[in-house]
Amino acid sequence: MSFWNLSPRGALQRMSESGDVSRFYRALGVMLGSGLPTTLALEQLAGAGGEPVGRRRAQLLRRSLDRGGTLADGAKAPVFLELEEALLRLGEQTGFDASLEALARWFEADHRLSLRIRSAMARPLITVLAGCLILPLPLLVRFGVGGYLLVAVPMAALGLGASGTIVWATFTLLRGRPRYAVARLLWALAIGFEAGLTVERTVRLAAAALGPCQTGRRLLAVPAVSWQGRPLSDTLPEVCQLPAAARAMLQTMDHTGDTARTLRWLATQYEDGTLSP
Repeated sequence: MSFWNLSPRGALQRMSESGDVSRFYRALGVMLGSGLPTTLALEQLAGAGGEPVGRRRAQLLRRSLDRGGTLADGAKAPVFLELEEALLRLGEQTGFDASLEALARWFEADHRLSLRIRSAMARPLITVLAGCLILPLPLLVRFGVGGYLLVAVPMAALGLGASGTIVWATFTLLRGRPRYAVARLLWALAIGFEAGLTVERTVRLAAAALGPCQTGRRLLAVPAVSWQGRPLSDTLPEVCQLPAAARAMLQTMDHTGDTARTLRWLATQYEDGTLSP
């Protein structure tokens, strides 16, 4: 399931979990890299001392191994993203070091983006609550503290009651902004290429990460042959508008072959707002 395909409630929950998921995959990578058996590593991560989100993932993956399946089979559970299943299956074929690190980086980027959205969501909420306390101030002069509280307290209560609707509406608006969509697109492409996925698989996973938005639809509208036979500096502008600096970086990337690092850098610039579509 994609972050952007979730309902606002589900997406808000996923926002709070992405940092924990990143730490889970990094810890799993360290354990496996040190030579610890997979079942024992998952058993430790599923223990009471871990974070709830990581424990849940560890339990599901361990259960799959106990039933004779693989980690990728366990990642078919609804709590996992399609990207997780794909990279875990790739890790089973090529080794888990790169795939687990790629997953940790993906969720780190997801966490950073979620913090930016959460910060932006707080502004309208604070404005509404402040207005509920400031607008009745003339009553304080005319009727005293009692008259002010008689109006301000119910207004603040109504503001708090409406806060859920405000947060939902703001989040729905922000997560559809082209700037955030392009950032996730670039991160998904970087992770896919870095993990060694084919171009077709990388593009499909990027579309799943974007979900039903204009950038995602444009991504799927580009024929597969265009991704295979043309450089990214020619293909990506068909998906989203890129400033001249970004196009120049992509052209340099096509010549140097430093694909994953360039895409990660561009994604960070979109996250920070240095670049925008």
